[in-house]
Amino acid sequence: MLTPKFDGSPDARFEIQRILVDDDLAMVHVKASRPGAADAAVADIYRFEDGRIVEHWDVLQQVPVHAAHDHPMF
Repeated sequence: MLTPKFDGSPDARFEIQRILVDDDLAMVHVKASRPGAADAAVADIYRFEDGRIVEHWDVLQQVPVHAAHDHPMF
């Protein structure tokens, strides 16, 4: 488990759920947790050229308290 600071909180936690790679694209799916806030599902997407990151996108969605189905975000 990685534990970088998140919004200034040293108690934040980031759990990598999966990493997907396809040609020059990579996506990291992460469960982000911090005290006093709902967990979040994060997807960081990267595009590489010559072994370097040249583009980055991310999306974040709060994990609902009650999932609509039996297979939630993680």
